[in-house]
Amino acid sequence: MDGVALLKVLFDARADHAAVDVWKIRERTQLGFEETEQLLHRMLEAGWVGRMRPQRSVTISLRRRAQAKHDRWVLLANPDKLSLAEVFKLFAFSPAPDSMLSQQVVALLNRDLSVSLTDHFKALRENANSSSST
Repeated sequence: MDGVALLKVLFDARADHAAVDVWKIRERTQLGFEETEQLLHRMLEAGWVGRMRPQRSVTISLRRRAQAKHDRWVLLANPDKLSLAEVFKLFAFSPAPDSMLSQQVVALLNRDLSVSLTDHFKALRENANSSSST
């Protein structure tokens, strides 16, 4: 899922107390500019990420892209508390109110994707390390 890949970049940068620009995110995720921007804005609205803008403004004909190039993003959400279920619900599933089926799907998501981002990324790292050592 693209949202998880993007969160992984911000999670990794958090260890260094660093913010990441859109170009670095695109390089690490292989996502397009528009898709990256859309994902970041949805996460921004959810309060998971923050945008750090430079003090000075850039004035050129491609202002939006120039500004985005200088914007830096940081993970604000606590990755120990943010679950994969919440990420899935933000990007892939919007429960219908008063729907028994939606309630069942939410229950399954909360049960099966209850792992935190920290635990998920730690497991990915451990799997990658065990694969490379064999």
